[in-house]
Amino acid sequence: MESLFTYSLTVSLSILALWLAYRLTIATQKHLTTNRAVLLTIYLISILIYPMVSILSSNVPVAYAPSSISVPWTYDGIRQMATILSYLSYTWLIGACACALLTLSELTRICLIIRRAKPIREGHRKIYITDNNRISPFSFGNIIVMNTRDYKTGKDFILAHEEGHISHIHTADMILAQLTLIICWYNPAAWILRKDLKLNHEYQADQYSLDSGCDTKSYQMFLLQRVAGKNFPVLANNLNIKNLKQRIAMINRNRSNGVSNILRYGFPLAAMVIVAMAILNPNVQETLFISRHASKMANAKQTILEKQPDIFVEGRQIEMDNLNEIRPADIQSITVTKNPDRIDINLK
Repeated sequence: MESLFTYSLTVSLSILALWLAYRLTIATQKHLTTNRAVLLTIYLISILIYPMVSILSSNVPVAYAPSSISVPWTYDGIRQMATILSYLSYTWLIGACACALLTLSELTRICLIIRRAKPIREGHRKIYITDNNRISPFSFGNIIVMNTRDYKTGKDFILAHEEGHISHIHTADMILAQLTLIICWYNPAAWILRKDLKLNHEYQADQYSLDSGCDTKSYQMFLLQRVAGKNFPVLANNLNIKNLKQRIAMINRNRSNGVSNILRYGFPLAAMVIVAMAILNPNVQETLFISRHASKMANAKQTILEKQPDIFVEGRQIEMDNLNEIRPADIQSITVTKNPDRIDINLK
């Protein structure tokens, strides 16, 4: 359990550092494919760093003793740390399970909406029409869902937009983001990173719609007419108007070029290299695995203490520390028994 929690902390710290680099440099740039690649790389680096460190650290023998850690740990300190870590691990597990249940609930909701909708063939694509006009158009995998009213009033724009999500395989991105969010549910950066990825998906779908032949002004008017929000599944790719201002601004923004653009994208790439090098540093590795070593050291020490035999002198049990009071010359015999574990000392 402690190892899973340590893994979660490692992923969270990596996400926080790399997300900040992304937000401060390229989040507003109109290089949508590159931005998406950077966001997905943040996820992949964060997820894979801990296994990489585990593999590297497994090649180095570790002695489970206080001297093997660069700070002066006592047994009581190690045991206290292991206890705190255990409580934190169970708290994290409760939150992760709750987040996983919410995810299953969203998936169930999507399945129910699709199951209750009426399939209609529209060109090469089968779309599903729901009578619930509160459901905003969305796609999941290669399935498109829209309500009856939207089908009658904005079918062409909606189909173009959702085809953009499908062609870019955005559902796979959202599943990756959601799984990471389950692991790092306590980290605000993980929630905002998922939001940024979803917004980039909307940018890409908008651009796909325009590239497929939709008139720019007509498309923007279509978005403005949909200002009243509706319900949609969180995990689905949807025609979301929540970030309407940002999306219209991105549609009208020109792509940046030149040296400044190279520097902008060089910064998050440099941050990724720095984070990877920092995690692979031996001192950082030692810190990351203190929790694992602490619990093992505490358990090992406790096992040793539990295995110490009882000591009896002339039939009277004494503590191990009191053995120093007995002179070897006064001992007549020593008897050791395994069941129960005890040592009997007879004096002259």
